[in-house]
Amino acid sequence: MNKKFCLLILFSFLLFNSSACSNGALKSSPANPAPAGTSQEAQNEEQPVAASNTETPQSNATPAAVHTITPAAPGAPEESKQDIDTSSTANRKLALGDSFRLGIFERPFTAGDMNYVEYTDLQEASISSDENFFYFVLDLENNGIDADHPGMHYGVEFDTDLDGRGDILLWAQESGNPDWTTDGVSVFEDANEDVGGSKPVMADPSRGDGYESLLFSPQQTGDPDSAWRRSDGRQIHLAVKKGLIGSSGFFWKVWADNGPADPSLFDYNDSFSEAQAGSPGNGSSAFYPVNALSQVDSTCWIAYNYRASGYEPGGCYIHPTAQPAKKAASHAPACPPCGTFEMSYDCCVACGYPYIWAGGCMKMPEK
Repeated sequence: MNKKFCLLILFSFLLFNSSACSNGALKSSPANPAPAGTSQEAQNEEQPVAASNTETPQSNATPAAVHTITPAAPGAPEESKQDIDTSSTANRKLALGDSFRLGIFERPFTAGDMNYVEYTDLQEASISSDENFFYFVLDLENNGIDADHPGMHYGVEFDTDLDGRGDILLWAQESGNPDWTTDGVSVFEDANEDVGGSKPVMADPSRGDGYESLLFSPQQTGDPDSAWRRSDGRQIHLAVKKGLIGSSGFFWKVWADNGPADPSLFDYNDSFSEAQAGSPGNGSSAFYPVNALSQVDSTCWIAYNYRASGYEPGGCYIHPTAQPAKKAASHAPACPPCGTFEMSYDCCVACGYPYIWAGGCMKMPEK
């Protein structure tokens, strides 16, 4: 009995060891055994590699520009032009000197409610140059760099062929950066020469496509040093390579624009009707107040390295004309001193140049 029992235990032990060895052999065998004669290295190469989800994406960012030359500080002005200071009439919600007909705008006000926007009110503009750049200094009533106005643009327009039609536009979005930078700066060209419509300077319904060609932007290949901007207190400084303008004598005018700010709509007095644009002439215009064309200030055309005749449409220099002798009016009331804003239209006309009527009598700023 004991002998049989011992044999049964021995048989069971042998059977268990045989099963364990068989299972171990199965677990260690590859799922797809390689053909005979295949090396381990070859087996490894034939195994499919799982795709990785950590692959580094390709960057589409524009590489940082490498600048070889940076503008210096603007030098002494070679030409300068004072602009009308609207802060003195802002409390009456009106501006003097705005001419929709000639595309000379003085409307630093919000649309409809005529709130004064001081960082769109140009006070003076000047030009200087060095071996590489033309420099422009724009004096403002206030820079307003702490205000939230991402649409604020400052610019300089160039008439290089002296026909009253803009050819090149230096256009910069303001950010308050005190250092020279090309960020936000563009230079446009009117390659098809349709800025100004059928009648340059003058308002007419025949408009083109504005400044349709891009000569420079920070994202564009080419000379990365072409155009720059910076802020300095109440001033905006702009610089552009001389070679990009392509002329040593030209007309130029300055823009402060927190309204349309769209180079494709130049000239604005062709893209908007006077009724759409509105007017800052409180009491002198049926289109008061300013509407679609608001928060815009621009100068007349200023001559640089060129002798203006004084007969150019929209030009700053006006050729003086001989004034006819004034006839004494026996019953006419005495006129106040010339330039008195509240004086009558007849008295203002009698004053002659440089006094003009613009909802009140004002003296045109001297060049």
